[in-house]
Amino acid sequence: MSQDERRGLGGWPGARRRHPVGWALVRGLMAGSLVAGVGGLAALDRLAGAPEPSPAALAAASGPDGASTGATGSGATGSGATGGPGTGTPVACDPDALIRAITLANGRQGDTLSLASGCTYTLTANQGGNGLPPIAQRIVVNGNGATITRAAGADPFRFFDVSLGGDLTLNDVTLTNGLAFPARDGGAIVIRRGGTAELNRSTLAGNRSDFFGGAIQNGGSLRISDSTVTGNSSDGGGGIENFARMVVEHTTVTGNHAVGVGGGIALGIRATASISDSTISHNVSDGVNMLAGGGLNIGPAATITIIGSSIADNTSGGPAGGLIDDHATVNLRDTEVTGNHASGVGGGLVNEGGTLALANTRVSDNSSAVAPGGIFTDVPNVAVDVRSTITGNRPTNCAGSPAAAPRCFG
Repeated sequence: MSQDERRGLGGWPGARRRHPVGWALVRGLMAGSLVAGVGGLAALDRLAGAPEPSPAALAAASGPDGASTGATGSGATGSGATGGPGTGTPVACDPDALIRAITLANGRQGDTLSLASGCTYTLTANQGGNGLPPIAQRIVVNGNGATITRAAGADPFRFFDVSLGGDLTLNDVTLTNGLAFPARDGGAIVIRRGGTAELNRSTLAGNRSDFFGGAIQNGGSLRISDSTVTGNSSDGGGGIENFARMVVEHTTVTGNHAVGVGGGIALGIRATASISDSTISHNVSDGVNMLAGGGLNIGPAATITIIGSSIADNTSGGPAGGLIDDHATVNLRDTEVTGNHASGVGGGLVNEGGTLALANTRVSDNSSAVAPGGIFTDVPNVAVDVRSTITGNRPTNCAGSPAAAPRCFG
């Protein structure tokens, strides 16, 4: 089995031949430039022969888019209710009031908005692919438990578009039933290059995109804390697609679905991410002929560090039930990779031409249709410290992998 065959997935046992080069190029283009796509392609060849994990890599693992307007509002506080206990400019329980408030905030160089406690803001109008005005200033939305949703039968739109220079913070708010279609990214939120978004104690549920990012597509800077991303779907990155910089902490990403890669989370070319004290579970990637990744798909030249987290019970229709390192750098520390399943190889982890380092990490009880069930790697760039364990995976832990993972037996 040649390296090129494995990279094209013709070499994955039981998989039809497919060329992921096209996927890598699309990811580069969506990140913002053809140069990024071409650079990503070059990275495939450059990283295929990557050297042994560097001391720095080991240290990272071991240590410290128009239509008419119109909308309706409802909620526990009723029509015309004012903001709840959160601070900021009160926004009545009326979606038109929310639209006006954001428009005014953009005109006055930003504002803090306080939504009506428990209100459901039901949006009906699609304006350039968005249900709300694009975020062009620093705007904080204190949700006070409010929900923002797209009306049943309304034209497709997402909610927030954070443009260049825009800075959006969402606190205690739920976004549901967003629909980015056709050929749009970010079912609920899209963050453009030069934009920033932060989500705290918020829920993104049941949103869809027919391209990247079922809930969120990030091309700028994204931080998610103490939040839930669940039941979202897309082509790539069922919950989140990150093309730039992302931090996720104390967050659950669960029950999301990707037709292509990254059932829970996908990272594009050269993206960076840090995930800590979080759970990525019960996500699904169909990805039969792709470098799928039921839980996470880490794309070429991307870097991710995952600390104190759980990657569990995810499913891939191709390789990598838990996570796939596709010519990337992946560091796992104090993390559990358990109960994941792949219809191809690598129920737990797949390293395809990248660098993978495990520190105090457990890879156990994963399964795959084709051995190995624990860790598959086609290059020897895998580091496993003495506190890590790889056990109880089926049909094997590592046996059947083209290259060996250290401290892995059977």
